[in-house]
Amino acid sequence: MDLQCFGAFEADRIYGHHLRDEQPDTSQYYMHTHSGFELFYFISGSARYRVEASVYPMQPGDILITRSGETHSLLLDPSQPYERIAIHFSPELMTETLNSRLLSPFMDRPLGVQNRYAAQELPADFVRLCLERLLVCGQEESESAVFAYLLPLLQELYKIWQSRSPEPESETPPLAAQMIAYINQHLNELDGLQQLEQQFFLSQSQINRIFRRFTGSSVWEYVQIKRLFAARQLLYQGVSPCKAAAECGYKEYSTFYRAYKKRFGNAPQQDQGEGFREPYR
Repeated sequence: MDLQCFGAFEADRIYGHHLRDEQPDTSQYYMHTHSGFELFYFISGSARYRVEASVYPMQPGDILITRSGETHSLLLDPSQPYERIAIHFSPELMTETLNSRLLSPFMDRPLGVQNRYAAQELPADFVRLCLERLLVCGQEESESAVFAYLLPLLQELYKIWQSRSPEPESETPPLAAQMIAYINQHLNELDGLQQLEQQFFLSQSQINRIFRRFTGSSVWEYVQIKRLFAARQLLYQGVSPCKAAAECGYKEYSTFYRAYKKRFGNAPQQDQGEGFREPYR
């Protein structure tokens, strides 16, 4: 992987990065989720973006958005250089009533639905200018200056979201969509696949086969990813590792500790109280 960073900044509640990967290593773009909101601007490459069970072909100039807990991964052609800008921000930035409505495109939809804003829907020059200025301000000025360029981007997305026709049916088949909804409703209660067998009257192998076809992972991989990222968010907020593990469905702390260290490369204690953070990906 030949990764080049052309600009990055980090503030308390917002940060971003512009990266180009000349030789993408597809193993580095695995399924994950974030603590806050992400605005992803695709510049070049051959890529599809999987969000939950939806797969979006990406074209230069497209924007893709995700909210906290929404799993996503890049499906890249490693023979093509890949370039993008990603902005991560905390919900705390949008606490004012006037601004909170701008989170509707992120929040007021089912998981994996209406994540992509196609380049032809967007004012291309304006979007690129805002992103470029945002990256420059992030390195030289305050969080409020950065936010001044994020806000008009969110307003553009909000206008498009308002003008779209009533929410189309998801391309995900009803059974797979029902599985995803059920798993997310019972995420921290699941203990194996027996509950799903009883709920959907299918064998474990059938459930996993359907789930993997549309999400790219087994049910239990999906559950573990969501639980671990949720636990990390609690740790960032200062919750103790033992309490975070218990609240996210882990009955034994040792199991949580091993899974957490394997996923993130460090012990849970090292992330406690770190505040809002997201990986550069």
